[in-house]
Amino acid sequence: MADKAFWAHYALEHSTEKEKESEIRRYMEREGIVADTKSARRHWSGEDAFVWETTISDHPLDGAMTQKHRKAEHAANYYNASTFVHCSSPAIDSYCPDEGTPFRLSSSSGLRNTCRSTLFVITVSVRSSIGYALFGMNIDYPARLNMLCQKTLEKLV
Repeated sequence: MADKAFWAHYALEHSTEKEKESEIRRYMEREGIVADTKSARRHWSGEDAFVWETTISDHPLDGAMTQKHRKAEHAANYYNASTFVHCSSPAIDSYCPDEGTPFRLSSSSGLRNTCRSTLFVITVSVRSSIGYALFGMNIDYPARLNMLCQKTLEKLV
């Protein structure tokens, strides 16, 4: 409904023909849609800080992990990784040209070697995602999958 409300707003806003606008309004009334752009941009849970609250919340699969551990894991796995997605100093350091050198397209300088940490975060995140999904379906985590994830992590160290 939030998605329909979002697009209904823009359909009405950009409708240039009275007949088309009337058709849109009839559809909205029939479906119970109220034109609104904000609801589509909110988190589906309705919570403003859903991701953070979920990050620091206890879960049966987390074992002895404390809130301090959760915050550090968030810093390493999310915040650190996001610096390479968004325009930031760590993201551009490897692509900063030497003074006086003409610009040319090239590979990363490798100043920030992130391949191991990236693969580590991906492996841990996929393992956790599978674990939480299986937990939600009341299915035990397959021992073989757990062993393969552990072997992968050991190779990365």
